[in-house]
Parts: sequence; C-alpha cells; structure tokens
Amino acid sequence: MVYLKIKGSVNFLLRKEVSIIFLYDRAAQILLYLLNSNVPRTISQIQKLLMVSNRTVRYDLDNIDNFLVANGMNKLQRKPRVGVSFMGEAEDRKKLKEVLVGAEKYDFVFSPDERIIMIILAFIDADDYITTEELSQKLGVSQSTINNDLKKARRALEEYGLNIVFRQRHGLKLVGEERHIRKLLVELWTEYVYDYSDVKSKSHKHGKSNSFGIRKYMDRLIDDIDIPFIENIVNIMEKKIGVDYSDVAYANIVAHICVSLMRINKGRYIDLNLEDKNMVQTREYTVAKDLIEIVEGYYNIKIIEDEIIYITACLLGGNLSSIYENSKGEWIHIQLLVKEVIELVNSKIISDIGQDWKLYNSLLEHIKPMINRLKYGIKLENPILKSIKEDYEELFQIVKESVYPIEEFIGKKINDDEIGYLTIHFGAAIERERFSGIVLPRVVIVCNTGIGTSELLSVQIQSMFEVSIVAVVSKRKLEEILDREDIDVIISTVPIENVKGIKVIYVSPILSEDNIKELNGIFLKSSGKRVEIDGLISVIERSCTINDRHQLEKDLYNIFNLKMLKNEDGDDKPVLKDIISKETIKLNVEAKNWEEAVRIGGELLVKVGAAEERYVDSMIEAVKEIGPYIVILEGVAMPHARPEEGALEIGMSIITLKEPIEFGNKENDPVKLVISFCAVDSESHLKALSQLMVLLEDEEAIDRIVNSIDVDEILEIIDKFSK
Repeated sequence: MVYLKIKGSVNFLLRKEVSIIFLYDRAAQILLYLLNSNVPRTISQIQKLLMVSNRTVRYDLDNIDNFLVANGMNKLQRKPRVGVSFMGEAEDRKKLKEVLVGAEKYDFVFSPDERIIMIILAFIDADDYITTEELSQKLGVSQSTINNDLKKARRALEEYGLNIVFRQRHGLKLVGEERHIRKLLVELWTEYVYDYSDVKSKSHKHGKSNSFGIRKYMDRLIDDIDIPFIENIVNIMEKKIGVDYSDVAYANIVAHICVSLMRINKGRYIDLNLEDKNMVQTREYTVAKDLIEIVEGYYNIKIIEDEIIYITACLLGGNLSSIYENSKGEWIHIQLLVKEVIELVNSKIISDIGQDWKLYNSLLEHIKPMINRLKYGIKLENPILKSIKEDYEELFQIVKESVYPIEEFIGKKINDDEIGYLTIHFGAAIERERFSGIVLPRVVIVCNTGIGTSELLSVQIQSMFEVSIVAVVSKRKLEEILDREDIDVIISTVPIENVKGIKVIYVSPILSEDNIKELNGIFLKSSGKRVEIDGLISVIERSCTINDRHQLEKDLYNIFNLKMLKNEDGDDKPVLKDIISKETIKLNVEAKNWEEAVRIGGELLVKVGAAEERYVDSMIEAVKEIGPYIVILEGVAMPHARPEEGALEIGMSIITLKEPIEFGNKENDPVKLVISFCAVDSESHLKALSQLMVLLEDEEAIDRIVNSIDVDEILEIIDKFSK
C-alpha cells in the first residue's frame, strides 16, 4: 500500500488538507496502467490483470478518484460498455507517472506490525469516530483482519495509558490524556521522521525506520511544521539557558515541540495540574515564554500557558548537562536519594564506589531531569540499550533493583532506557575504581547520546591508553572545541564531516575488540598497573582458608585500587564536622508541634550567621506547601529551603526532642531528631551531605545521638563520620 503526496504544484494536496488519502499499492498499479494506456480499459481487463474481483476493482477506482480530487485533478472518466480512462491535463499525467514509477522501488505492503501503527496513527489524527469498515478500506484488508489488529493496537496503547473505545452507531475512538498521546507521537516521530543520530544532516528528516508508507503518513501529519525553524528556536533556548544538550536530548526536545505544535493546530491542548505550574519559577520557563512569542508570530497561533509549561518540562527533561533544582524542597531529598541508590548498588558489587564524587555528581545531573521526563511522559531513548544489557547484564539488573527509592519518591517505574543510562554511570565509576590513566595525546570524544555514555567511553580509553581527554562533546559542539583547543585525535561514535588535519577514529560507545585493536595501533598502552585480584586470591588460598571470598575481594580492591584515585571533585568541599558546632546543637528540646521544632532548629542557623531569618520562614512554608517530605527517615526530619531564600553559608543544626512529635508523615512519624540544613548552591555541601547519609544509616550512632545529654558526645560522633 502506498500513500502518495505529489509535490511541485500548489494545486496538489494543499498543506491544510486534513483528510487521510491513501493510494494502495494495487490502486497505484491500476492508475499507472490507465496512465500508460491511450484507450479506455474495462473493469474486466483490470480484474484479469490483477486477479481480483470486480468489486475490489470498483473500490480501488473510487479510491483513485478520492486521491485525484485531493490533488486538484478530475476524477477518472467511466463510460458504461466502454471503460475507464484518465482525462486529466498532460502535465498532470506526466507528474503522476513520475511519482508512481519512482515509487515502484518501495514495498508498500504493510507488515502486520506496521498495520498496527497505521491504525494507531489514524485514530490519533481523526477528529471523530472511525469505523472498522473505514479502516478496512483504507488499509486494504478485511474487517476481520482489522478486528484482530485492533486487539493488538489496544494492547500497544495500554503501555501509554491510552485506549480505543467503541460507541454504538458511532464507531471507535482513541481516549486518553493528551500528554500520553504526545509521548507516543514523539516516539513514532523519532522512529519514522527525525533521526537523532545525525541532527546536522538533512537525512535526519527521514527517521530511523525504512517503512516508507508510515513515514509518508507521518510527513503529512507534520506537513505544516517547519523543522529547521524549530531547531533554530531550540538552539537559541540552549544558549539562553546556558546548557549543552546531548544530540539525543536536543532531537527529543525538537520532536516534542513539533508534535506540540501539530496537536495545537488540531485544537488538542495539554492540561496540567497545579503542581506542574511550579515550573514557572525556573529559568527554562522564562526563556521558553520569550521564544514562544516568536513561534506564535511565525505560525499565527496562540499558545496557552499550559503549553508553555509543557515545553518547559521538555527543556528540563532534556537537560543532561547542568543540574536543575527541582521544585521547592525536593532538591535536598533527591540528593539523599542518589546517595542511597549508590550505597545500594555498592553493597551488591565487588568494587567500592561509595565515595566516588564524580559518580555522585553525574547521577545528580541525570536523575533530576529524569524525574521530569518520567513525570511528563517524556521518553529519552537510549540507542545503545541492547549493548548495555548484553555487556553489563549483571550490573544492569543490580541498578534496576536498586533504584526503588527514586521510584517510590516519584510514584513511577523507571523504564529500561533510563536504567541503561544509570548503568553507564555506575559502569564508568567501576572502571575508574579499577584503573588509572596517564596523560599524553590530546583527545576529544564525540558522542551523541549524552554524558553517561561519553563518560563510560572516556574512562575506557583513559584506562587502557596514555591519553588526555580534553573534552567530551556532542557532534553539534565539536567545532567550538576545535576552534579553542589543539586536538591530536577525535574519537567518535557518530559520523563526522569536514575535519581536516585531525585523525578521526570511529568506535562503539562500549569499545569492541576491533576498536581496541585500532586504538592500540595509535596510542601507547597505559603504564598504570592493575592488580590481578583472582591471581592474588589463588596465592592466598594455598596457605590460608578463606571464610568470605566476596569480602576478601572487596578488601583487596580497596587496598590496591582506591589508592590510585584522587577525587579532585570532593577534596575541597567542607566535611560534616566543618558545618556543625556546639552552637548549632541543642538536646532534649521541648516543642509543642512540628512548626516550633523547625523554627528552633532554624534559629540556630540564624544565630551562627549561616542563614537569614527569612530562611526559617521559608523552611516552614515549604512544609506547608509540599507536605512532610522533610521526614526523610524513621524518626528523623531534615527541614531546609532553597539557597536563594536566605542561606548565607553552608550550615547544619541538630536538635533532639524531649517528646517525639508528629509531622504528618505516616511512614516515618513520630520525629525525635531534627537536622536543619542550609546550602548556598547545588554542589559545595555534597560531601558533608553524603557523610550525613552514612551517619543516618548507622542505627547505633542515631540511637546515641537521640539519647545523648552531652553535646561533646554528639561532636565525637560527627567527627567519626567526617573522615
């Protein structure tokens, strides 16, 4: 089957055309047969040529008429006892033949799976109900086949929270939230229209799939959308926000905006709840709102506030290169969750990555926008997911089992694409823990999938060869780096054009044996020595009985590998004992309610000059607005506010309550320990916060603090966890 849209004349299939006009493969053959004939052809002749029934031929002729009219031409001429002929202009005949002959190289017979997609697209595009008979005619299959296809379509749509419902005497209709429909459309867009793997090339308009018929249909759906214009808008947004989107994230944002405009043109608007509107406080919203005015003028449409917020969510969800501070009160909680996930993964592997600050920061950079993606149904496709599952099979499962604290926090399951990205971060940390690299040639790494994949590739190369990784960039940013830096070699996972005088090596994100062999021919092997743990254990076994092999392996890795790594990201950050003093500790405090307890803890921060008075008010307001999220563990509350709400320096206060107090958190009430906290940015407090998390996981230490009557004893405990 083929859907043809003839270009080259304004009379053909106007851009504002809404109806779906299909020209099936069989109908295309009939039309070409008539175009090549100088005399009318009877239905009987056509029937024998195609070996179908008279009824089928008549249906195909009707379909051809619809197609011709939609393209501004006359219907076929049908004369009883004479036959059927094309009576259009010679120029029309010529253009039709060019299109039909050119299309013959494609196979337009849809596979069953492609037919499901066409059915789903028809429902998405429809303004009203659709009957099975209409679908049967449009797709050229029987109604029983359509009924079977509808069952499969419903199952596919369930994954997106959508459904096809039936209404007597009306037909079938797609129902579900607009954001879910857009999520599905974006996935189809990147599959059939917009290929993220080469965002600089015109070829990206063709998508990744070879299904010509579906792509043509998708082309019609987005015919009014000027993709280069939207790309330019996203480029401006990127610069104004001050971020560097990966190529995948960039294409994902472009796709979401284009799909949004397509749906707005059809009068389909997003409907957001009150909580979503917290995003108006972000810089992404400010930038989006300004640039949307340009889009409104370009398309002569009005974009409502909820749509601007939705686009803001897309920007936040695509930001893999800078940390977005989520809504009020959440940011500290997310940092604690990241630390918890690291500890969960660390407890299940041999390597010790618990104190890897680069891992901590990179996970924060990924997880904060990930929360927005999951919340708004924005899928960031992971193009190397299959390789990750194969090469890091065990680690992938460990990460998948360890992210439940984040899933519980957001109330949604984390999909495999995101798990794959997280696995890359953990894999890179394990590589760092095991190897050391030495500086030599200046290398830039180009990768289109984002920070995690690039980081893993960087660590693999540094661990095996004597190189200096000058930068890790997306393809779009390569020219900027080459203008600023002297580069010896470019290692890329994507094709690169017009790079003169610099050697380019193409590799997979996870280095293959062939990749390593090629790199071996260019770089010196790293002189960093790795201890062969298995061999060492074999030697130990000759003289000793090993009671716990797993623990021995971990201890040996700690001894031989951790000493090779210095953590430049965390060395200059204050530790826990630096931000807690006698003046910020108060024991056996009497408080009437949670609000008074929070205020007492906050006043200690004000007293030592760590915060302004308004910061205390903001801590209380945050709880009232969002709820008792501050009760982070059983019996432990950690009130805080955002840095700009009055924080002057990093500070922490500890108060124990004489009588436990209910904060309104069913799982973790009542509270006996209140740790008030303030930070001036999103990074400088991370080391101290990480040490606090380790302390909070130690039940014995918490019991000592809660029951202590001596401030010096508290300081001793703090000192112990500040190493």
